[in-house]
Amino acid sequence: MAFGVASQIGNKHEQARAHNGLACAHGATGDPARARDHWQHALTLYTDLGAPEADQVRMRLATAGPQQREQRPPATSARKP
Repeated sequence: MAFGVASQIGNKHEQARAHNGLACAHGATGDPARARDHWQHALTLYTDLGAPEADQVRMRLATAGPQQREQRPPATSARKP
Protein backbone atom coordinates (compact mmCIF):
# COMPACT_ATOMS: atom_id res chain seq x y z
CA MET A 1 0.00 0.00 0.00
CA ALA A 2 2.76 2.48 0.91
CA PHE A 3 4.54 1.80 -2.35
CA GLY A 4 1.35 2.30 -4.34
CA VAL A 5 0.63 5.66 -2.72
CA ALA A 6 4.25 6.80 -3.12
CA SER A 7 4.12 5.82 -6.80
CA GLN A 8 0.82 7.60 -7.38
CA ILE A 9 2.12 10.86 -5.97
CA GLY A 10 5.54 10.47 -7.57
CA ASN A 11 7.52 10.52 -4.32
CA LYS A 12 10.68 8.61 -5.21
CA HIS A 13 12.14 8.79 -1.70
CA GLU A 14 9.05 7.11 -0.25
CA GLN A 15 9.12 4.55 -3.08
CA ALA A 16 12.68 3.70 -2.10
CA ARG A 17 11.68 3.42 1.57
CA ALA A 18 8.83 1.10 0.62
CA HIS A 19 11.16 -1.11 -1.45
CA ASN A 20 13.61 -1.21 1.46
CA GLY A 21 10.84 -2.23 3.86
CA LEU A 22 9.60 -4.94 1.50
CA ALA A 23 13.16 -6.21 1.11
CA CYS A 24 13.57 -6.48 4.88
CA ALA A 25 10.27 -8.37 5.15
CA HIS A 26 11.22 -10.82 2.37
CA GLY A 27 14.64 -11.33 3.91
CA ALA A 28 13.11 -12.04 7.32
CA THR A 29 10.68 -14.57 5.86
CA GLY A 30 13.36 -16.51 4.00
CA ASP A 31 13.04 -15.15 0.48
CA PRO A 32 16.47 -13.63 -0.25
CA ALA A 33 15.89 -13.40 -4.01
CA ARG A 34 12.84 -11.17 -3.62
CA ALA A 35 14.64 -9.20 -0.93
CA ARG A 36 17.52 -8.55 -3.33
CA ASP A 37 15.11 -7.42 -6.04
CA HIS A 38 13.54 -4.85 -3.74
CA TRP A 39 16.91 -3.68 -2.40
CA GLN A 40 18.12 -3.22 -5.97
CA HIS A 41 15.11 -1.04 -6.74
CA ALA A 42 15.66 0.92 -3.52
CA LEU A 43 19.32 1.38 -4.35
CA THR A 44 18.54 2.70 -7.83
CA LEU A 45 16.05 5.21 -6.44
CA TYR A 46 18.26 6.32 -3.53
CA THR A 47 21.25 6.68 -5.86
CA ASP A 48 19.24 8.75 -8.35
CA LEU A 49 18.18 10.99 -5.47
CA GLY A 50 21.69 11.25 -4.04
CA ALA A 51 20.26 9.99 -0.73
CA PRO A 52 22.65 8.75 1.98
CA GLU A 53 20.46 5.65 2.48
CA ALA A 54 22.00 4.26 -0.71
CA ASP A 55 25.11 3.25 1.25
CA GLN A 56 23.05 1.23 3.74
CA VAL A 57 21.21 -0.55 0.93
CA ARG A 58 24.52 -1.30 -0.82
CA MET A 59 25.75 -2.98 2.37
CA ARG A 60 22.55 -5.01 2.63
CA LEU A 61 22.91 -6.18 -0.97
CA ALA A 62 26.52 -7.15 -0.35
CA THR A 63 25.51 -9.40 2.54
CA ALA A 64 22.15 -10.65 1.21
CA GLY A 65 21.53 -14.25 0.37
CA PRO A 66 21.76 -15.93 -3.03
CA GLN A 67 20.79 -14.16 -6.23
CA GLN A 68 18.96 -17.01 -7.88
CA ARG A 69 15.21 -16.71 -8.11
CA GLU A 70 14.30 -20.35 -7.99
CA GLN A 71 15.15 -22.59 -5.09
CA ARG A 72 14.50 -26.22 -5.68
CA PRO A 73 13.53 -28.60 -2.92
CA PRO A 74 16.05 -31.33 -2.13
CA ALA A 75 15.77 -34.39 -4.33
CA THR A 76 14.08 -37.37 -2.75
CA SER A 77 14.73 -40.90 -3.69
CA ALA A 78 11.80 -43.06 -4.69
CA ARG A 79 11.57 -45.92 -2.26
CA LYS A 80 9.90 -49.12 -3.26
CA PRO A 81 7.92 -50.93 -0.55
